[in-house]
Amino acid sequence: MTFTKVNSKVVSVDLNRSGPVVARRGAMLFYTGDVRFAPHGVPGGAGSAPGLGGPAGMAGRMMQGEHESTMLAQGNGTVHYGFRGLETHVVDMSAGGELRVDASRLLAHTAGLQSTVVSSGAATVSGSWPWTPMTAA
Repeated sequence: MTFTKVNSKVVSVDLNRSGPVVARRGAMLFYTGDVRFAPHGVPGGAGSAPGLGGPAGMAGRMMQGEHESTMLAQGNGTVHYGFRGLETHVVDMSAGGELRVDASRLLAHTAGLQSTVVSSGAATVSGSWPWTPMTAA
């Protein structure tokens, strides 16, 4: 398993084993080793419009639920993640598996995981939250 549950609110990931990891901004608690962090965007995300950056692009992403800022961690070391004292759960996905999560509840995932943000409209469980289908490669 790539992510290890440290306790009910913290997970750790060894970047040497997992490769790059995408996590929500502000979730990194601490790290050891030679780790680099950089802002991460959703390439070709549903809210992106060719040629539209700045406020127009941001408005499109927010309407599609892509407003959660993320960071890419890469290098050699271990990173510990948690967010606002929320409970964490590690889900190990097999190749071809799919998981739908509320975008605001996703803490971190390996960079190789394919993600798409969709609005499920009337099919949502509670209100009109955007859901992120995650597919394991």
